[in-house]
Amino acid sequence: MALPATDTFTGTNNQNLTTYSANWTYNVLVGTALQIFSNALRPNLTDDSVAHWNADTFNADQYAKGTLVAIEAAFMGCAVRCASGATQTAYYTVISSGTSWLNKYVAGTATNIANFGLGEYVVNDIHQLEAEGTILRSKRNGVLDSIGAQTDSSISSGFAGIAGAGNATLTRMDNWEGGNLGGAPAVFPLPDYINQLLQNPVYRM
Repeated sequence: MALPATDTFTGTNNQNLTTYSANWTYNVLVGTALQIFSNALRPNLTDDSVAHWNADTFNADQYAKGTLVAIEAAFMGCAVRCASGATQTAYYTVISSGTSWLNKYVAGTATNIANFGLGEYVVNDIHQLEAEGTILRSKRNGVLDSIGAQTDSSISSGFAGIAGAGNATLTRMDNWEGGNLGGAPAVFPLPDYINQLLQNPVYRM
């Protein structure tokens, strides 16, 4: 496949994420984990769960984003630099209508990095989590949110993914996308008349 990777989670209600698609692998798994519901993804577990997109290889500088199509007390969010397999290593966010946070799992140990403003996100907001070098950026609708930019060097590479916590159908994420940050700028050919001018000695320095 080619990046950016995308998923609209169009499937059968209450189907486990990894049953719905083999392109997903759990990194942190508690309970029944993440499930399809109303053609989006919802949490169905007690504690945090993280899954990564396994069908592509990501650069170390990467992002994951998705649309919060429903938001209540349970949590959905994005993940970056997820380790391959169930090694419980990733940066991830979990967002609800109340308290929300940015965490990391490193070899099974969870640590809080920062907390969002209370009730900062609402329905149809697009959340994006980025990792670039040692900088983590959290964005709401393309703009840095209250977490802004955080610094952490615990995890240097991995896969983009998605995260959740709680057990409810009233918090769901859809239109997930994961890809690499940066890349070469687009190159556009000069119009013919510009090329002709440049060939004229009068216009050359």
